[in-house]
Amino acid sequence: MLSVVVLTYNSDPEKIKLTLLSILMQKNIDPEIIVSDDGSAENHFDDIEKLFEEMDFRNYIMLSSDTNNGTVKNVCRAMGKCSGDYVKLIGPGDFFCDDHVLSEWYGYMKTNRYAVSFGDAVFYSLKDDGIAIHDVAHQPQKMEPYLNDNFKMKKILYLIYGDYISGSALMFERECLERYVTLLADKVRLAEDLAVRLIIGDDIDIKYYKKTVIFYEYGSGVSTSGDDKWYMFFRKEVQAVNTILHERIKHDWFGIRCRICDRISERFRNKYIVLGTRYLLYPSLLRYRRSAVCKTVTENVDVSFYSDICRKRNEL
Repeated sequence: MLSVVVLTYNSDPEKIKLTLLSILMQKNIDPEIIVSDDGSAENHFDDIEKLFEEMDFRNYIMLSSDTNNGTVKNVCRAMGKCSGDYVKLIGPGDFFCDDHVLSEWYGYMKTNRYAVSFGDAVFYSLKDDGIAIHDVAHQPQKMEPYLNDNFKMKKILYLIYGDYISGSALMFERECLERYVTLLADKVRLAEDLAVRLIIGDDIDIKYYKKTVIFYEYGSGVSTSGDDKWYMFFRKEVQAVNTILHERIKHDWFGIRCRICDRISERFRNKYIVLGTRYLLYPSLLRYRRSAVCKTVTENVDVSFYSDICRKRNEL
């Protein structure tokens, strides 16, 4: 079974509804939904329960909190209630790209027994007459190692170059996510997807599911706000994860280079110093260019499922 965890905190009720409907309207799968609220002034649980009743959906759990503890601890709390063998985390405002993505993606994970995979995310924002699609660089930007399934270069790009995967586009095997996000619980507050640095650092492969999976609301969350305050906050979160990572990875030539790159990134904000260090230690990184996958994704966006969701929302 697949558990879909909806993480809320002072969330817009209409965005919660949009996200939940994109789950409830999925075909050929009966997921478990866990709504985990992190101490909101208003958690909207009455409205959520009414929606579940209107959609005749019963396989859900709602978790409330008296205090705001941060996303990482919210995920940890939800993981303790998950029954599925795989987990998809999602935030209000994000929605799945069509009505069969979860059944197909879950089947891909389960059939191949993968621990972690990611698909393509479409970055969007709401406007009066619908949605606007943003031409944002693909995450990760350098896709060749994922397309060729070259784990060595995936690890180098993730840990040395810092070419991260969008957290919105990830699906995890439950035990894997629970194990690694627990390591972050007392050290990281918001960036739960930094667990992937530890996962790939432990030589667990990350597979590319070659389909669009989600529409990610761009600019509304702290990670895409462009606010320098949040940039500095996330730098500290990355540093905390690097401390854990450095205790776990081997003291070989790769481990030494990883530690050097992390120390330079922590000390300097100048991108030329940071990039120069990475390329000096790993000249092979120069051959990897930004992928054209993002352009392909944005050029072939199908928003019909969004229209279906809006139609259903108006009917209820």
